[in-house]
Amino acid sequence: MITTIDFDCDDNNNENGIEDGDYDDGDDIDDDNEKEDPFSPKCRIPLPNLYGGGGNDNHSYFDSSTFIKRRNERERTRVRNVNDGFERLRNHLPLLPNQREKRLSKVETLRLAISYIKHLQNLLES
Repeated sequence: MITTIDFDCDDNNNENGIEDGDYDDGDDIDDDNEKEDPFSPKCRIPLPNLYGGGGNDNHSYFDSSTFIKRRNERERTRVRNVNDGFERLRNHLPLLPNQREKRLSKVETLRLAISYIKHLQNLLES
């Protein structure tokens, strides 16, 4: 399976590298005064198929174990960073003794942070 991208093809527009006459579409009608059909093969450039399903490769880039391992490691790092950020936020919040006994959820942490920010704003305004 070859994925393609279409380009706007005007008369004498050879950006795709195909010269007039390089492709015979079987139509012998003289098209000199007409615009090029944007769906003609002259206006299509094949793109690499990154999702598998064709070509000579037995595997695609997205199916490779290296890609999956790297993707999983990036996700683990991202989750670790988010969790570290929440832990740092919890350390800056004034907590009641019963709140210190168990670890606050992310939602509870955000709600407490919002409440604390509003409290600090009220202190500044008064």
